[in-house]
Amino acid sequence: MKANVNKDRNHAYVLKIENIKAIWSLLQERIGKTTIIVKCKDDIEREFDDLKTFQIFENSKNKAIKHLIIRSICIDSSKFANIEFSDSLWRTVNIHIEASENVVRRLNDDINDIIDGIKPWYSKVAKIDFIPVLLGILAILLMSYGKTLPETSKSILTFQEAFFSFSIVIIFFLLIIFIIYLINILKKRYFPVAYFAIGQGLNRFDLDEKVRWGVIVAFIVSVSASIVLL
Repeated sequence: MKANVNKDRNHAYVLKIENIKAIWSLLQERIGKTTIIVKCKDDIEREFDDLKTFQIFENSKNKAIKHLIIRSICIDSSKFANIEFSDSLWRTVNIHIEASENVVRRLNDDINDIIDGIKPWYSKVAKIDFIPVLLGILAILLMSYGKTLPETSKSILTFQEAFFSFSIVIIFFLLIIFIIYLINILKKRYFPVAYFAIGQGLNRFDLDEKVRWGVIVAFIVSVSASIVLL
């Protein structure tokens, strides 16, 4: 009896060469011929038929991996597996296996064990969509400000008062947009949903990890402590 599984894992991840080696070994042993396909920042798709060739890929900044697939197929096409890692906010990891029920069950469990181990500490931060959060704050600010305005039944705003009120609303709106822009840049740069810590990418990850802990987390802790002491 043939079975299959097609499952999405929707969380951030840091993929290292040892993780790829582990998945490669499982697929090579239980499915068949295995290849690695990467889509890079330079818009070139590269395919590697053996693990040694992939290991010497530099993953330089200009050719940084954005999307990686580990694909395996049996010589008689009776078994197939496709493990996909992307930088999509809504579908980061996909596991697709077709084989006998026993192979699917064991392989799915083993691959999920590996993927459980590549989830970084900041995964929940990476998955937060700050746009609705900050727009909600903007709505609250606007409603709060609206309550401070005089009721139209009691007084009529002059042109200067109306212009001032309109200017305040615009300033609030532009400020929230600017904050959303800065937070999204910061999140995408230092809290990405996908990190391919392979080759030069490992050096980039180590540097970013120092910034995350030494600058960003330290700053948040410092600000939080100051607020508590007030």
